[in-house]
Amino acid sequence: MTTAFAALVASATTATAATDPYEYLIVPVHSEKCLDVLDADPGDAADIVQWTCDGRVSQRFSAAPADGGPAQRWRVEGGAAHGYGIVSDDTGLCLEVEFASLEDGAEVRQYPCHGQANQRFSFDDVPA
Repeated sequence: MTTAFAALVASATTATAATDPYEYLIVPVHSEKCLDVLDADPGDAADIVQWTCDGRVSQRFSAAPADGGPAQRWRVEGGAAHGYGIVSDDTGLCLEVEFASLEDGAEVRQYPCHGQANQRFSFDDVPA
């Protein structure tokens, strides 16, 4: 399965996030932590890390149209059984947790696709 996403947008940076019914926690398969916008930074080029899931706004992501071209477009590939890969339309590289770290604060980056668990993600509903 391949699903095209225009952009994965952190809810912490959008004014309408609280009312978006399609918010997800993006959870790396290897660590079962959540992707998180570091320090809930609303600015451009904010770092994305993994952190223990607690449903805070900086851990909520949704799909949204990308205004900036292919560098902001990502596609989701694979299946739920082993998690999904998130691949940049611009570079063809996969999103991954650096060095398959299990620690809070581990960096998330793009890297050549290898399909290991640190490049596989689930999209979990935000808890009520």
